[in-house]
Amino acid sequence: MAIDRLQSAARWVLLLLGALIAGMLVVGYLILQAFSAGIESRDQAVLSSERTMQIRRILLSAINAETGQRGYLITGDPAYLEPYIEGHQTYDDALAAYYRAKDGELNAMQAELLPQLTSLLDQKFAELDRTVDQARQGDRAGAIAALGTDRGKALLDEARQIAAALEEEEVRILRDAIALAESTEQRARALLLFLGLAALAVVPGMIYLFWRAMRSERAERSLALTRAAKAQTDLLAHELNHRVKNLFTIVLSLVRQSGRTTPEHAAACEVIHDRIHALSLAHAAALRSEKDHSPVNLNDLIGVLLEPYAMGQNVYEIEGGDIALAPAVVTPLSLIIHELATNAVKYGAWSTDQAGVVRTLWHTEHDDETAAERVILSWEEMGGPETDAAHIGKDGFGSRMINLSCRQINGEPSSEWLSGGLHFRLSFDNNF
Repeated sequence: MAIDRLQSAARWVLLLLGALIAGMLVVGYLILQAFSAGIESRDQAVLSSERTMQIRRILLSAINAETGQRGYLITGDPAYLEPYIEGHQTYDDALAAYYRAKDGELNAMQAELLPQLTSLLDQKFAELDRTVDQARQGDRAGAIAALGTDRGKALLDEARQIAAALEEEEVRILRDAIALAESTEQRARALLLFLGLAALAVVPGMIYLFWRAMRSERAERSLALTRAAKAQTDLLAHELNHRVKNLFTIVLSLVRQSGRTTPEHAAACEVIHDRIHALSLAHAAALRSEKDHSPVNLNDLIGVLLEPYAMGQNVYEIEGGDIALAPAVVTPLSLIIHELATNAVKYGAWSTDQAGVVRTLWHTEHDDETAAERVILSWEEMGGPETDAAHIGKDGFGSRMINLSCRQINGEPSSEWLSGGLHFRLSFDNNF
């Protein structure tokens, strides 16, 4: 049983450790995800910043080219063509830089809007090129007249709207990347906190499981030792009882043979034989109750125990109702009655040639606190000699045996030596 409990505790501990390890692996995975998401969000920030800057450069290149075109057409000074030429170059560089960012990888909206933006700006630059070429060929008036149309303005306004939409898309992409990184980090943090609390709960739990398993093992070992001790005690008691029965048989046989070989003592031998036989019956009754765990009537038990002493003028009186004694009570009570009877023969009512009487009375009471039945037994001796109680040893083996037997049945004894002998009162449990 203890080994099974230890194995069960070990399985639980391994299960809890496995759960912790699995949780730690999950936390490690989430931490890696959070770290990766953090890196991706930083990369996305750099990418979005780069693409936003290139979008603005693309749009600004058209505006600068238009500014140079207007200055050249109005003044005819070729110096104004410098912003126009630089705008052409900036447009090509910025567009190429935009595509180089993240190897030209675009989402659906960017793939849709960017061609629209380049188409509008290509048309815008084509218009600028026509008017500049026309002015270079000497038709400045015609080129300036071409500025009066709203086509160029419409192309640039629409290009501005598309550029703004592209910038907003970059902001959204960056915001989503940051949100993903934060969400992953929060999940990892929450799971890490949960695992920490779980570890705090699991460690005492594992300690408790081991403690309980060890306690069960100690209890099992103690129970095994108790059983072994009880088995040894039962064996010794059985051997002792067997020898006592053999002694009774031998003594009875010797007494009967003595009566046969000395006819003049036959009557005395027969009386002695009957008394010893009565003692053997009392001993057998106590043993039978303990062995079979069967109840014994208190009236019958006291009668069987006292009958061997009722010889000559010795008299015993029994007064009380029928009470079935619990098996565990029979042997301790038999020892107490036997010791009281022996004491009466040595010092009390049965110790003289005069008529001595021993009255044994009993009744039951109900203990409200423990809800148990208690038997109140009184032993009263009359007709005994005047005895100095101080000369009767209270620390002898008989007294110790009475006290030990009383403790076995939760007894509360009290005694007093009066002029006629011992008055003894015992209250004890009678629980089955």
